[in-house]
Amino acid sequence: EIPKFRSSLIMSETKKVVTWGILGCGKISSDFATAMSAVEAVKIVACASRSMENSNSFGDKFNVTRRYDSYNDLVNDAEVQVVYIGTLHKDHHAHTLLSLAAGKAVLCEKPLCVNAKLAEEAVLAARANNCFLMEAVWTRCFPAYKKIGEIIANGEIGSVVMAEAMFGFMGM
Repeated sequence: EIPKFRSSLIMSETKKVVTWGILGCGKISSDFATAMSAVEAVKIVACASRSMENSNSFGDKFNVTRRYDSYNDLVNDAEVQVVYIGTLHKDHHAHTLLSLAAGKAVLCEKPLCVNAKLAEEAVLAARANNCFLMEAVWTRCFPAYKKIGEIIANGEIGSVVMAEAMFGFMGM
C-alpha cells in the first residue's frame, strides 16, 4: 500500500514550488544546491550549519535568506517542506530522525545510515510520522534506467538471466 504523505508536499494550484531546507552546508550540499538550481519547481528557502559563518557563506552563494546555526531551527521552520541532509554520514541517522519528528520529508545523502538497524529505525520513523524518506541515490531517477526497465519488461532483448554493471569515476 502506498502511504498518503502530508498534503503540504503535493504541488497544488496555489503552491507550485516545493520548498527545501539544506541541513549541512558542505561540498555535497553545495553540489546538490547547484543541481537543484536547474529545477523550476524547487526553492531552497533555508540552510543550517553548525556555524553561522558556514550557513551565511552557503546562503550567500545560493541566495538563501533564512540561515541557521541550529539544525533544530531548520527542521522547525514552517516554510521548509523537505529537508536535504548533507552532513557527515555518521550523523545521517540522528538528522533524519530530527527532521522526520518535525514532520518534514527527507532526502538524505548516501548512505542513509551506517547500518541496517539504524536504516530500519529511520524507515519506521518516516512511517510513524507519515513522511516521505529517500536516500539520495540519483541514478534511480535517470530516465535511461526507466527505459532499460521497459525494454526488459517488454522482452525486447529476450530473457535476462544475468546483468553485471560497474558505475564509478576516476578519483584524483
